[in-house]
Amino acid sequence: MPYTPQEAAAKARFVQFAYSMFGDGSNLNPAPDPGLASLGYTVLANMTAQDLHTTKFYGYIAAAASTPGDLVIAIRGTQTPAEWLLDFSALPLPFMDLGLVAAGFRSIAQSILITVAPGSSMSLTDAIVNLNAQHAITSVTVLGHSLGGALATLVAAELASANPANVKSMLSVWTYASPRVGLPDFMSKFNSQIPTTYRIWNVLDIVPEVPTFPYVHVGGNGEKLTQSEQQLQELVTIPSCEHHLTTYQWLLESSLFKLDCDCDHECEVPAPAAGAMALDHADARAKARRAQARRVSAAERARGAHALFVALQ
Repeated sequence: MPYTPQEAAAKARFVQFAYSMFGDGSNLNPAPDPGLASLGYTVLANMTAQDLHTTKFYGYIAAAASTPGDLVIAIRGTQTPAEWLLDFSALPLPFMDLGLVAAGFRSIAQSILITVAPGSSMSLTDAIVNLNAQHAITSVTVLGHSLGGALATLVAAELASANPANVKSMLSVWTYASPRVGLPDFMSKFNSQIPTTYRIWNVLDIVPEVPTFPYVHVGGNGEKLTQSEQQLQELVTIPSCEHHLTTYQWLLESSLFKLDCDCDHECEVPAPAAGAMALDHADARAKARRAQARRVSAAERARGAHALFVALQ
């Protein structure tokens, strides 16, 4: 089924809400981001998982108020050093009966618990059965960015295999900047069970290129984002900016979504209020480097953008 860039950018907002709900990582059951209510969605449950034995908030399950059978599962990306370490744990290990996947991703996915009420947690499949008993499920959309994209892939694979409440035929998966998750045996089973997969990736983002061979992507060639010469002039082309979820949204639909200020050559960082506490030295140096990057002349940016654009053709 074809997708539209506008739809893909809009759906990524659900993952943005998961990032904002994570906050400093101390709250396992954060309040829903207000943006969910503005879209007409209600959070039904929160998702936690372990990274190196520490439990963290990873995402949520929400439903549309007007159609409560339409579920969204949104999963955030990497936010802590422990998660980065697990991201790079690429020993292939079996995941259910679905083939071999990277050990780091498997470790987090296998620890996922769903909190439907304070003090009450259950497995993902049990949660789906529980939610279906409340309202018959009519669709399940699983979304994730970066590490969250890998976890979304494994969550969807688990749901398709276990098939609680017969959701297998109702699944669709949207990932942004997902790394490779498994070996060819996993990819083959995933693609045969979940044909509706939109794997969106930016050609200048390094994360979709890892882990390397013999790991492969699910979802075929995916939906490739290639920057125009004009976009290359506007975007600060460093790895973190090429990987940022807001960059993906902007590349998909720049008329509706803005770049993160740190990734926009034209963005003006507001001066601190008078009397505000001084920034620590590390933060001050980082802001100085960003300001220096923005001082590159428009002509220099245009020449560099043109050279990169030509090289990509």
